Amino acid sequence: MSVSPSPANIRDELLREMSHYRPSVSPLGPSSSSESTKNNIQQLSFDVLQKILLHVIPPSSLINLHTITASKRSSPYKQNIRTKKRLQLVCKDWYLASQPLLYEDVLLWDLSHLHLFNRTIDTFPGTQRLLVKRITLSRFTFGVDGAKHARMKLLELCPNVSSLTLLPAWTITPSPMLSLAQLRMPHLTELQLGEHMDFEVEDLAKLSYSIETLQIEFSKPDMTSGKVYWPRLHALVLGSPNTALPGCDWVMPNLQSLTLASCNLSTWDQLYLFIEKHGQRLVYLSITGTDDVWSHMQRILDVTVELKHLALQAPFKGVPVALSHQSVKWIDIWVSCYMECFDKEWSSGLPALQRLRQLDRALLTTRASYRLPEILHPGTVESDCRFVYSGVDIFQEGDYVGRNDLPYVDQFDSEEEEDSEIDEAESEPKSDDSDSDPPWGEDEDYSSDEYATSTYTASGNYDEEYEDDVDG
Repeated sequence: MSVSPSPANIRDELLREMSHYRPSVSPLGPSSSSESTKNNIQQLSFDVLQKILLHVIPPSSLINLHTITASKRSSPYKQNIRTKKRLQLVCKDWYLASQPLLYEDVLLWDLSHLHLFNRTIDTFPGTQRLLVKRITLSRFTFGVDGAKHARMKLLELCPNVSSLTLLPAWTITPSPMLSLAQLRMPHLTELQLGEHMDFEVEDLAKLSYSIETLQIEFSKPDMTSGKVYWPRLHALVLGSPNTALPGCDWVMPNLQSLTLASCNLSTWDQLYLFIEKHGQRLVYLSITGTDDVWSHMQRILDVTVELKHLALQAPFKGVPVALSHQSVKWIDIWVSCYMECFDKEWSSGLPALQRLRQLDRALLTTRASYRLPEILHPGTVESDCRFVYSGVDIFQEGDYVGRNDLPYVDQFDSEEEEDSEIDEAESEPKSDDSDSDPPWGEDEDYSSDEYATSTYTASGNYDEEYEDDVDG
């Protein structure tokens, strides 16, 4: 059995690839004082620089889901891609540190993009494929001739994938799974299956022993029936009105997080029996999509003795029913506008309560959607903070979490020709006598055709065609 290289080994291999680009002359020059000055200069380590660059890129969970497939060049997702590509052009150290940022989270929504990405990582040295950790396949990577083989090849080329999201478009016929029995995905811990998937629960059971987070939005109510053992599953998300609760044959001994978003509930007794069986160790519980949950919530709280974090939809009449629980510390409520109806009497039965937040329902358009309360955890996020990136402006003021409206910016559309020239300049091989030197110095090794070509292949070719095809 082959063992996938560790992140440290991947870093070492990248360093070896870039070793011939390191300057042989001190940037301080041969002056007599250079030696003493160099002692005061410390190069940032690979890990530290990478953490710094992470603050430039918005977490994918906070990006507006609808902008991911938007055709506008100014969409936050595409601006995010361009930022990742340009980080590589700053200097050799940034090139190394930004490689994981560019490859670790891959989103492909067209069959041509899927083929192009496969060709890129198949022809380039092996480090890129080892950096891929999260893959999202959506839109027309399904239901097209040759798509199944291309998807299989993608997952075979990327052995370190830990998160797989399959989101076929609603306009196509139900798509079969990826022959899960034939896949070898030892590192897969997160699986998200959108609507319009068509497969048997036995296929899902092939991966059940490694999955830690599962999100399903099946369009068939009986898809979750059947016996499946989930020994490591700690987070379950049911995110569609057509999704039925798993049958009693499901075994989830370590389930700690349960999110029900518009789940198909024939009766509240059904939900109660499900939580009574699987919710003994629940720490986080989110139930949305129905405003009458408050009248049934106390019965559920009575069987979730370890619960710490609760997220609910705002009650229809605006005044929540008083609840009682000994260990609940945080409550998040999805609201359309800020409500001022929560008084001390309402929380008198919650002696451990530390924070009650209200979340703007507009945040449900983010990629994290109903899992956002868990991601922006009230126990770790400060009372007054703000997350501002390109296309992302989320704030928390006191106990209210909202989103600022962003002005529409069309500079990338109106200046499309200028942007194309910039991208072309980035990918153009530089000769030794070029008037334009690489950003990191004048060493001729940095301007070699080999590096210019490989940089374009790795970070430009697939992305640029990827964007241009959609823009067209």
